[in-house]
Amino acid sequence: MRFLLIFIFVCTSTIYAQTSKLIIDAKTFEAKDKEGLSIFTGNVKLQRGKDRLFSDKLVIYMTAKEGKKARTPLRYIATGNAKFIIFTEDKHYIGTGKKIIYSPLKQEYRIFGNGTLDEQIEGTKLSGEEIFINLTTGKAKIKGTNKKPVRLIINIETKESTKSTKKTEKKETIKSTEEKKTVKTNNTEENETVKTIESTKEKK
Repeated sequence: MRFLLIFIFVCTSTIYAQTSKLIIDAKTFEAKDKEGLSIFTGNVKLQRGKDRLFSDKLVIYMTAKEGKKARTPLRYIATGNAKFIIFTEDKHYIGTGKKIIYSPLKQEYRIFGNGTLDEQIEGTKLSGEEIFINLTTGKAKIKGTNKKPVRLIINIETKESTKSTKKTEKKETIKSTEEKKTVKTNNTEENETVKTIESTKEKK
């Protein structure tokens, strides 16, 4: 039986604080109130706005309880087929790894074990044993191993691709101009034909 839990909490960022609805879907849920832990297992799916986090197990560390003040998440630890999809003002990231740690107050993600991080808009791809990224500053660090070094793939525009694009645009412009000339010629021929017919009728 799947379990659905909804948290309402204040998410602090460097820009502003906002109330967010956190929805977590999982097979089982366990709460350890004294330790401030919430544990989810089995096909875990977390969603907040457009952001998503998937894993086999998710542990959320909450702030200490202070009177009636609501607890807020300090750290998320996702393990087993971990994956996140996040959106910022101008970026769209997809990250995968064996383990993912997210610190919401710092807006930091850490990926461990065969980690990948793809930025969908610019097409930048990172892979390594450990990946760190701060969403606020844009700072990223990658660590590899002797057997599996760090890899970075960036889409860049070369002179050849620029020339090819310009040639294509030029061909399209020429083609468009020729088509306009053809249409104009056809219209002229049609007008001349009409004039000839009218002239013949007048003579009769």
